[in-house]
Amino acid sequence: KYFDKITRTVIPKQGVIYQAKKRGTIKKMKDHTAQAAFRFGEQLVMIKTRPGVFSHRQVDGGARALIKAMNVKNGMRVLDVGCGSGAVGIAAGLAAENVLVHAVDSNPRAVACSQENAAAAGLTNYQAVLDSEGASVATQKFDLVLANPPYFSNYRIAELFIMIGVNALKIGGSLLLVTKAPKWYLDHSQEMLKTLEPQTINGYHVLHFQKIKAPSKS
Repeated sequence: KYFDKITRTVIPKQGVIYQAKKRGTIKKMKDHTAQAAFRFGEQLVMIKTRPGVFSHRQVDGGARALIKAMNVKNGMRVLDVGCGSGAVGIAAGLAAENVLVHAVDSNPRAVACSQENAAAAGLTNYQAVLDSEGASVATQKFDLVLANPPYFSNYRIAELFIMIGVNALKIGGSLLLVTKAPKWYLDHSQEMLKTLEPQTINGYHVLHFQKIKAPSKS
């Protein structure tokens, strides 16, 4: 619809490149932004999402389970890994006083949505950063890490989420992770983590790990 010519280049064993040159103007710009909401205590929190952001047009059931399970206290430093539209981290920021939330995601649209949603919710100690590997996350500075890992990529992304969480947590800090397939996580939790009693909420398993030691220095 928008490009006169598209060229396709195959790079053996690596992938395919599609290149298109725009020649005309779009007759009508479409806005696919959508709104969703979730109730947190007595507050109804509105969330804007965009196509490509995880759980577009709704607040994911796993995120809702994570929000119900988390225990956020005054002054905590909270990390939201793979923040999407920001619902989980925003709920954490609203849960207690003086909570600092650092959110990361590899999707620029997710970061933009979460920043906008946090501002709309009135949060001032909320930061969302475009970060796919945890480079922006301070080491051993966080009390709580929240994560809703994707199910694809044969758990490679889930493994990355756990690594980021372990590096971020203080000794004694907690990693809360939500999934419908808990076995892999329970079998692959790192030696620095102690598994605490999990919760089952609306068909989702919320796994609770506590960091018991720092990684050994090589």
